[in-house]
Parts: sequence; C-alpha cells; structure tokens
Amino acid sequence: MQPEPTEQTEQPARYRRWLRQAVALFVFLIIAFLYHSFFTLSVVRGKSMEPTFHDGQVILVGKGGLLFGPLRRGDVVVFTRDGNLLVKRVLALPYETAPDGTRVPPNHIYVVGDNLEVSEDSRVFGPIPLNTIIGKVLY
Repeated sequence: MQPEPTEQTEQPARYRRWLRQAVALFVFLIIAFLYHSFFTLSVVRGKSMEPTFHDGQVILVGKGGLLFGPLRRGDVVVFTRDGNLLVKRVLALPYETAPDGTRVPPNHIYVVGDNLEVSEDSRVFGPIPLNTIIGKVLY
C-alpha cells in the first residue's frame, strides 16, 4: 500500500512536468526558427531540369548564403523571375563568359536548365541578378 500523495510530493512532480514541456517548446521554437531562416522547400515545375529533377519533385533549398558556401559553376539555384520560382544550374559567374559568348555582368549569373531542348533560361532571358536568388538546392 502506497501512502497518499501530499501537496509537498506533488509540487516537484508538477514542476518537473512543466519544466520538460517548457524545454520541449523551446527546442521546437529554435528548430523552427533555424529551419525558417536557413531552409525552404520548393516544388519543381516543368521538365527543364530533367533528368536531375522531375516535375512535381520537392527540393530542399538552403537560404543561408555563405552558410552553404559561395556559388560555383554547377550549383543548382532557385530564383525568382517575373513572380515565378525557377530552378536552374549555374553555368557562368560574374565577369565570366558563357558558352554562347554572353559576358556575365557584375552581380549576375548565367543559368541553364539540364534539359536544354525545353529549358527557358539565360540563353533566352540573359544573366540573372544575384539578388533574385532564393538559395542553393541541397537535395
């Protein structure tokens, strides 16, 4: 037979339960803040990045800038153009010359889709400003 709990024995148990809930909430808020600050999900639309990415595929995008390293040729980026999100591969960086002879101006990059036959990219609309980039595709 166990003794009846008294108010003194209930206080520490209640406090521990409250502390566990507070810590769990704090950890959740930190994770949510970090995710919102440094990552986003995007959905690929169209066939311009096939076979690498397919229409409807969800991708993880790193928004952290230097956190994920500087942009390099070959990186896949998500950027805005005319209110739409696009996914393309970096082909040339600022001050470089793209394969079609286009000189990339400062603060711009030259991007193309992996499926060159159907992709509308820098070959059509020219180099894109760096400030339109949402982030790098991580997965």
